[in-house]
Amino acid sequence: MPKKKKSGVKRYGPRYGRKPRKEVQEIEEKKKKSYRCPMCTKKSLKWKSFGVWECDSCGLQLAGGAWTPLTETGEASLRAVRRAKMGKEIE
Repeated sequence: MPKKKKSGVKRYGPRYGRKPRKEVQEIEEKKKKSYRCPMCTKKSLKWKSFGVWECDSCGLQLAGGAWTPLTETGEASLRAVRRAKMGKEIE
């Protein structure tokens, strides 16, 4: 039977309580996940440092959220800009 991969929060042991360790685990999973690159559309965008994301395929570097390339606030602002552009084109 294969061994189950340990999560990164096992290093804390019983310290700090369950909820903070669970939150750290969710953040680390988001950070380590590969995202889709906006330029080459390959799933190779990875976290480089705090707020900096780099595509392994095309070499694109972009500034984004701390743990995800696009934050909820960023997505909302993009939608607002898109809506404003659409409204101007219709008029």
